[in-house]
Amino acid sequence: MSTRPRVVPSVVVLAVTAAVFSPALWNGFVDWDDNVNFLANPHYRGLGLAQIQWMFTSAISGHWIPLTWLTLGADYVVWGMNPLGYHLTNVLLHALNGVLLFVLARRLLARAMPTVPPPASELGALVAALAWALHPLRAESVAWVTERRDLVSGAFALLGVLAYVTMTERQGADRRRWLALALAAFVAALASKSIVMGLPIVLLLLDVYPLRRGLRAWKEKIPFLALTAVFAAVSLAVAARAWPLTPLEARPALVRVMQAPYTTVFYAWKTIAPVGLAPLYELPPRVDPWAAPYVVSAAVMLAVAATVGALAWRGRPAPLVAWAAYLVLMAPVSGIVHIGTVVVADRYSYLSTVPLAVLLGGAVTVLAVRPRSVARSALGGVLVGWLMATAALAWGQTHIWQNTETLWRAAIAADATCALCHSQLASDLGNRGLLPQATVHFAEAVRLRPDHPSFHRNLALALLKSGRADEAAAHYRRIVGWFPDDAESFTRLGASLLQSRRAAEAVDPLERAARLRPAEREVRYLLARAYSDSGRAHEARAQAEAIRPVDPRLADQILANVEAGRPR
Repeated sequence: MSTRPRVVPSVVVLAVTAAVFSPALWNGFVDWDDNVNFLANPHYRGLGLAQIQWMFTSAISGHWIPLTWLTLGADYVVWGMNPLGYHLTNVLLHALNGVLLFVLARRLLARAMPTVPPPASELGALVAALAWALHPLRAESVAWVTERRDLVSGAFALLGVLAYVTMTERQGADRRRWLALALAAFVAALASKSIVMGLPIVLLLLDVYPLRRGLRAWKEKIPFLALTAVFAAVSLAVAARAWPLTPLEARPALVRVMQAPYTTVFYAWKTIAPVGLAPLYELPPRVDPWAAPYVVSAAVMLAVAATVGALAWRGRPAPLVAWAAYLVLMAPVSGIVHIGTVVVADRYSYLSTVPLAVLLGGAVTVLAVRPRSVARSALGGVLVGWLMATAALAWGQTHIWQNTETLWRAAIAADATCALCHSQLASDLGNRGLLPQATVHFAEAVRLRPDHPSFHRNLALALLKSGRADEAAAHYRRIVGWFPDDAESFTRLGASLLQSRRAAEAVDPLERAARLRPAEREVRYLLARAYSDSGRAHEARAQAEAIRPVDPRLADQILANVEAGRPR
């Protein structure tokens, strides 16, 4: 059996995938991690010793991804800070992953059905690759520069499985070399994004079917499993430093148990019917584990398990193996261990849905060798229509990542109750000086999540900047009620009261801020104003002298204002 990839199908996958996601080339960086990772981060910019050392010893936002950073450093060498180059690399990497999946699917389908003519398995592999690569669930990973880690880890994971499959066909030293190559690719995948940690279990499943080696080869997986344990511990520790693990009090065990089926069914269903996709699926403040979506998802999981189990009992193990591989790859983001602000995310489906695509390719292969019939033609037409529809949706989904405003407007269009989406859009509008529009969305975020302190902070600051000081003060009072050691909020509360000409009321919060931050110049200046406007000139002069060692010019300005009897 020839293992040489067919050139024409590979070119088709490469070209069509690149074309579908080409709108990403006109996208910019977005203020959703891109600003932290690239715009405000000089450390990755280049491939010098200092940059490489930083890549291997640092973690931003809870991710240790040195090999991914190497690709981004290479982008900077070629493109500087032009986002076009970063997006071009993303598109090409994803197109390459589509080709790798075609090659892998072709090999697996040939092993699963050795008597099937090669053109049939090749057609099945082509459909598998296109169904996965052109899907709108891939848009987030491709069109968002931050998610380069999905693409790089995906490439190494696919290469590792390919090397493993080749190893099973070799003998002696050649076999050991291919096993070492598979292990090296797995290490590279883990060092690009640790979400691939379930891959050793997937290899065991492939040993059962279609490689038909049984479980006797489990000893080969010991190095893989040891690496998984190490990287899992490192990843959890790094992630927890950036994003504290969600405590059991916030998400009880029953909620986590019920969320795992919901997450699993969510991605499987969105793979079939990819409508209503969003850049962010916000974690609700409270979850009823017995709500319909969770109960229905658990029922669906049981039904699928019974179906694939029955098919395996009747000698058709492919659905069971594909479903089990999907569950294994999905496990790290199933919600059992929870970090962050989302329930699910489109990017989590990048590698985990590969087994489902290969299963679809197997169904196409079986269909291709059956005699022509009206039913076969109808199924073929439905499949072609579905592929075209998913490609069109992926094209559209890529456009929403054009800039920060398009991103969050699309998120709100998908879910108008997403408080974080309103807050993110408001921040972007505010940063561009559009305070009236920003204030509307900050207010909506507070209405949706009145228990969220950061939303109150954002709204209060927007109100203060807009001259609506009384309204701002009300929000700052609520914040300092939650956080009695929050010097900044006490300072802003005092500034709001001063702006409202309520100097006497401003004294108390500003005195508290001064106790918390005695060397803060802004606090001393505002407190001096509050004292002066309240007729307490002596105490205002004392603030000037307190700040003199730090800022003599500001001290002189405060004294001049007090002596002139002016509030500012």
